[in-house]
Amino acid sequence: MLPRISLNISKLKKLFLYPNRAQFFYSCGRTSPLTVPEKVQGAERPRTTMLAAHKSPHLTAREIQTIIPPPALKAKTSERVEALAHPKDRPVGPYRESQWIVSESAKNAAASTRSMELARPKGLVEGYLPHKETLWPVTRAARRATATNRLNELSQPTVRNSMDHLQFNPEAFIVKPTALKGTCPRRVDELSQPIQR
Repeated sequence: MLPRISLNISKLKKLFLYPNRAQFFYSCGRTSPLTVPEKVQGAERPRTTMLAAHKSPHLTAREIQTIIPPPALKAKTSERVEALAHPKDRPVGPYRESQWIVSESAKNAAASTRSMELARPKGLVEGYLPHKETLWPVTRAARRATATNRLNELSQPTVRNSMDHLQFNPEAFIVKPTALKGTCPRRVDELSQPIQR
């Protein structure tokens, strides 16, 4: 059996609620979300305190302006650094003439057997068919052919009335006499009534 715990509602209100509710309009009205006893507040361990401390930055805050030490101000560059600091000398304009003289030995040169073998084009696969030419001669029979009566009939374009004549209707808004004498059926009248909800 668990012992019964007596709760006093008035004491709880005094502990957890503020007397002035309007002052804490955007809060829940409690002094603290959790009430920690004083005995628990005094129980601190060094390990817990170390873990609760915020993480310190690895490096200290560096100033915007860096102070140059005096030895760096008096330093002199070596000859190698000076040589590497100079840009490369490049000629201005074309590097060679567009036309040049071919030597006589180059004119009389002959290709070797290996060069002739490598210069030979690769053969086609067996069964390869070349592509069809875009232009081909028309046969004499095709030149003398005449169209039949059916082909001439099908080649004629379809004649349609212009849109100006189709859309022009002077009696478009005139109600016919038979429509003026028409009556609404009972079923249509029943379906036209709104649904009662």
